[in-house]
Amino acid sequence: MSKVDKLSKLIEEEPVAEAPRFGDPAGPDTKSAADIADELEEIQQQVKELMRDAKRLLSHTSEWKRASSYWYAHILGALDKEHGYMGGSMMTMADTIEALREEEPEDQEKV
Repeated sequence: MSKVDKLSKLIEEEPVAEAPRFGDPAGPDTKSAADIADELEEIQQQVKELMRDAKRLLSHTSEWKRASSYWYAHILGALDKEHGYMGGSMMTMADTIEALREEEPEDQEKV
């Protein structure tokens, strides 16, 4: 499955109505918060690679200036704070990844 197909599939999937607790065996997905963070980081890197491809394709066209001022900047700004544009998202994908990495399973919190 190509990177674009993976991202399309991720976007098309319906959000979970109520997120299960990490590691909950009754939940639909028993991945730990750390495992989810790792997968999100892979997706983040894939998006960055695709954005570099988009820049390469557009950089010598008349549309690059408009694209880089709008959708290109918005997408990069949503991924993390290292994008080179003024401003950014209040909550980036990197922030989500970091929060998941700091998440402790319920079993460990009680120790």
